[in-house]
Amino acid sequence: MASASIALVAWLSAGLNFGADEWTLMAQRTGWTAADLLAPQNEHWSTLLILFYRAMLALFGLHSYLPYAIAEAFACGAVAVLVFMRIRRRWGTAPALACAAILFFYGSAAEDLLWDYQLGFAGAIACGLASLLMVESVRPGLAVTLAASVLLLLSLMWSGIGLIFLIAAGVEFSTDPRLRWALPAVAVGALTCVAWYATFGHQGTQGLTLTVSAAPAVAAFTLTGLMIGTSSLIGLPQILGLLLGLQILAVLAYRLARRWWKLGRVPGESAGAVVGVIAFFTTVGLARAVRFGFDEATASRYLLPAAVFLLPLAVEALEGVPRPRLVFGSLAAASVVMNLVAFAGFVQGRQAYLLPIKAEIAAVSSFRNAPGLDPNSVIDEQVLGSVTPAEVWHLTDAYGSPYPAYRPDQLATLPAQPLNTALDHVFASGVTMSPEGADVAAPCHSLSAGEDFRLRIPMGSSMVFSGGPAEIRMWFAGPEPQEPIKHVPAEAAPVSIGYPGPPGEYWWVSIRAVEGTDVVCSSSLDLSRPTPTR
Repeated sequence: MASASIALVAWLSAGLNFGADEWTLMAQRTGWTAADLLAPQNEHWSTLLILFYRAMLALFGLHSYLPYAIAEAFACGAVAVLVFMRIRRRWGTAPALACAAILFFYGSAAEDLLWDYQLGFAGAIACGLASLLMVESVRPGLAVTLAASVLLLLSLMWSGIGLIFLIAAGVEFSTDPRLRWALPAVAVGALTCVAWYATFGHQGTQGLTLTVSAAPAVAAFTLTGLMIGTSSLIGLPQILGLLLGLQILAVLAYRLARRWWKLGRVPGESAGAVVGVIAFFTTVGLARAVRFGFDEATASRYLLPAAVFLLPLAVEALEGVPRPRLVFGSLAAASVVMNLVAFAGFVQGRQAYLLPIKAEIAAVSSFRNAPGLDPNSVIDEQVLGSVTPAEVWHLTDAYGSPYPAYRPDQLATLPAQPLNTALDHVFASGVTMSPEGADVAAPCHSLSAGEDFRLRIPMGSSMVFSGGPAEIRMWFAGPEPQEPIKHVPAEAAPVSIGYPGPPGEYWWVSIRAVEGTDVVCSSSLDLSRPTPTR
């Protein structure tokens, strides 16, 4: 199963590439100071993820995404094996194999399996599970306690998922008298986590919503996550998961409660799993519920962390069912089939998500060092975060590029909207307005209020404007953008508007009179017949 899973991931990753978070991490987390290695990355302690990317860049560069995807596949495979070992130790081989099959082909969590940045999650889960399994399976001793401490610390250093395993371990070890000897491992992890938060981690908590008014949103987020997390284990798509997830969750909860009532206690592993999965969705909800709504809990990337807690609980709830091998085998088979369909849907959506990134990286690479381009401007915060052209150039100079080189005249084959957004952002400061050279004696064109004047002009050229107020738009290809790149105030004195860029390339320019009469003049451009947009 492991080999088939890795082969599947390698095949599905053939059309994928680096996402926005990866570009941000690779381009900006490049130093070796404590702040570079320990400052939070998207709220997470990500030291090991940063070091992983540095090692992969040194070994493979940026030319191919495949080595990164295979590394993620191995990490997720390790998670499946560790879940198998934990469940087999407690419930036997049949349910353990069923759970491993679900995780190996868990298409509902395709974002975790196919996006290498999620190695932060997978690494934290693997280290956390290894720590729990070691304590549960090995004789007590100082060496085991130290090893469990190290694994919990490594889990914390991969991502915030490590905190969830720290909580789960604390609950399990404290509620099971046989495992209380391992509580010092949890204490070491907790103290280290507090120290990291006090020195670096607090910088990444601005997005947390810790108010009473946020409680309903966080509760709805947590419940939605539990519903989708449970229903996705049998491969139900999100719509069915939202419709049936509550019923499935209620049935499992009832069977677990009845079993624990008969036992007269909640087993330590079960208590840790329950608290762990609730703590996971609650913690994520504190950062996401108010900003994005409760349906953010259905995101694919949250399902693998939830599954490692929910699967043992589901197996425990199904204890005593007739013909268990048939039941677990049928559930696993149905889950694998449905989740393979989910893989295909994710890959299609991921490819669409990656196209704007490709367009914007190609744009700033094609116009490298062009006159008027600001190398330290943010390319597009919505698509590439806070990455700048200079950071892209530095990264691709050192490690190559995952994309072919584009000449400016070839960029029109890429999606127009992100292409224009990126070029507008990096060239915005290069659009100059100066009274010098504002010769209104040149051939002119008048604009009435509401009139839109469009033409194609050479980069590096200029025109004279007087009047106002007006809106100026500039774009490279495709339809005219909605947002202007410059606003001209009312009753502006004649100014010369210079358009940046290298000679031989062209901008599309639109000047829209908001009110009154505006005048556009140029001695070098034919203003008598504006060119329609293409």
